[in-house]
Amino acid sequence: TGIELVESDTNTLAGNSADSNTRYGFYLDKSSGDSLLFNSASWNQTPEVGYGFGIQLVNSKNNVIRGNTANANAGSGTGAGSGIYLLSATDNVIESNVAASNVGFGIGLWSASSGSDTNTVTGNAVSGNGAGIYLDAALSNTVTNNTSLNNSLDGFSLNSSSNSNTLTNNTGSNNSSAGFSLSASSNNTLTNNTTSNNSSVGFSLSSASNNALPQNTADSNASYACSIGGSSSSDTFTKNVFVPSPYASYKDSGVWNASTVTTLVPPTPGGS
Repeated sequence: TGIELVESDTNTLAGNSADSNTRYGFYLDKSSGDSLLFNSASWNQTPEVGYGFGIQLVNSKNNVIRGNTANANAGSGTGAGSGIYLLSATDNVIESNVAASNVGFGIGLWSASSGSDTNTVTGNAVSGNGAGIYLDAALSNTVTNNTSLNNSLDGFSLNSSSNSNTLTNNTGSNNSSAGFSLSASSNNTLTNNTTSNNSSVGFSLSSASNNALPQNTADSNASYACSIGGSSSSDTFTKNVFVPSPYASYKDSGVWNASTVTTLVPPTPGGS
């Protein structure tokens, strides 16, 4: 481990390099009120299962993670090899960081004994990771003004009862799967997000219920603008803009809706 804080509060770590360690660049456990500012946490790689994180927060709250670079971290196991990874961490601010070329997530919010809830993830640049910004059983987080590009899976993923989250003004483009994916998650609001040129659908909903998606844009994705699985229910789409793909073999001209109880206000040609 490069720099480790355990039950250590109100510290400021600024301008440090914690690169090329075997487990973590920065590790906070049961710590609060700390600030990690403009540090480097890259190339932390290990064959050991469950490690290889740039920055990890565990059971920690009210910390600020701002302006850091967390690139090319690698490990094996769930979430390992992520740039920035929160495990049962709440009320943190993850702002204006760069997370690129990580084997795991660019930014991951994961739950163990309790959820990674009520965090703010804003203004981050995430690219070329295994997955972009990933929430698992994470509640009431605010995810705004992030870019998630060229990842091997989804740009933004909400999974396993990641409920009541707000995603606004994000861009998920050129990913190898969906731009935005909601799976077994409910009561989320996605507003004014853009998804384009992904290798699958723009917005994917599977077993997702009571989600609201107003005023988003899906442009030139390889499959549908949005896909709503049959086990989804009571989702609402309003005033979205769907731009067909310029490639004739693509299907991004509308919506695949297998749910009979979804409210869908379809776009007219050119949007609205």
